[in-house]
Amino acid sequence: MAGRTWGDLLAPLAQRLGADIRRMRPDQSTLEKLDKLHAGSGDKLVRFAEAYVMIAQKTKYRPRAPHDVLLDETLLDDPERLLSEAFDYAVEFCAEEDELSFCIGCSHFPTSRAFVLCIEAARLLAAGDIVAPERVKKLLTMALGEINAASRSQ
Repeated sequence: MAGRTWGDLLAPLAQRLGADIRRMRPDQSTLEKLDKLHAGSGDKLVRFAEAYVMIAQKTKYRPRAPHDVLLDETLLDDPERLLSEAFDYAVEFCAEEDELSFCIGCSHFPTSRAFVLCIEAARLLAAGDIVAPERVKKLLTMALGEINAASRSQ
């Protein structure tokens, strides 16, 4: 990562969370993936880690949490664990982006239209289309409508 360590990259986020970065022990596979990232990936890595923290704090959903603790909201009070999950997630997300390959699974029939709408919104965001913000908002609004309709019919 061109002279910057993972600790350097995450220090500002750790400070905001009140996490002691010295207590973090990233696993070897995460560090190996980190070594393979493009030299300019540091800022992306931080933004992806920040997005993970936003997801966890605002939705109580933690994609990188072990399955047995996925919905344990008390673990959000452990800043080192949250930062470690965010770091692992960010490294994995960066690697997927560098490979142009995101595995998201298959659609669930009741929400399949919402699934398609969200993917198309993501494609517009990835393209950086100058008129995309309004289109993206419209697609996501439509997706929310589909999700609401599916939840009412269950």
